[in-house]
Amino acid sequence: MDANTLIGFAYSEFSNFEKPEHATDRSHCPECMEYDDDLQHVTRESLSMENIGTVLWGPIAFLLPEAMAYYLPRLIEFAVLGAKNKHGDSFISQFLNQIGLSGGRSEQFVRLDDRHRRVVLECLQFIREHWYDEIENKCCERWLEDSLLAWRRS
Repeated sequence: MDANTLIGFAYSEFSNFEKPEHATDRSHCPECMEYDDDLQHVTRESLSMENIGTVLWGPIAFLLPEAMAYYLPRLIEFAVLGAKNKHGDSFISQFLNQIGLSGGRSEQFVRLDDRHRRVVLECLQFIREHWYDEIENKCCERWLEDSLLAWRRS
């Protein structure tokens, strides 16, 4: 499957998810309140790498299950295309760390059914096939293999 086909597939499979009123639990901490404020008017299609931030600062790990399901096609798009964050680092390692290693059965992914989990697994397989040099460069081979295993089991 090529990148555009996979991206189209992701958007199609996740099209049933509406934008939630809140992306994060605002009462959790000031940082979550800031993330929620930042994403308040951001649609799936307008989500940018600037909104996502970096591995050390960004909303992905704090997204509520409804928000994760809504934004996941865009996150898959960024991973498949090898998007870079504001520091020039590949989003792929962030995707593996914050989505891949979690596996499809973690609390953040409770809204996903088998077809949604299959899309994430397809994305991870695409990354292995097309971005392995990037994975090796970032020493993330283990993250990738653990992510593939976690999503196969979910």
